Amino acid sequence: MVAVWPVLLLCAVVALVLYVMMPELRVPIAWTAGAVVTALALYVVADVVRSFSQVRREVEASRRIAISEVQLDDLHLTGSGPDHYRLTGVVHNLSPTYELSDVRFNLTAQDCLRGDCREQAHGFGEVIRRVPPNQAAVFETSIVALPAVAAPLGERRFVYHVFLAATPP
Repeated sequence: MVAVWPVLLLCAVVALVLYVMMPELRVPIAWTAGAVVTALALYVVADVVRSFSQVRREVEASRRIAISEVQLDDLHLTGSGPDHYRLTGVVHNLSPTYELSDVRFNLTAQDCLRGDCREQAHGFGEVIRRVPPNQAAVFETSIVALPAVAAPLGERRFVYHVFLAATPP
């Protein structure tokens, strides 16, 4: 497939040469150039409108489900380091109306020994999973950003705070 911009540049150069070399073609070339510039301007305007519409749909999708209507349970972290972590668990969609498609959350790993919990690491995670209204689904995600976490001396626990719950746009 031929790229559009090099072809347009070549046409502009040819039109400029003809404009200078053949005065009788100046009026048709000027009209053609005006039509091309108008078409390009309309294309740019349509693309900008399309982009704003997509942004609006995404913002609306992130406002349909309240963050309090999403719960994560049974969280388990596996892997050997920051680039290789996998988080598994269950995501609950408590919304009675909307399907959940994306959850983003802050995540804190704790080491709990005899009731005393200490923070080991703080990061974030994302679960991309479609969950119908008032249902739950098991998930597995590698979209986990945590620094290296040492092996716990006691029980590993996770505390999370959902900051985005989105529906399909």
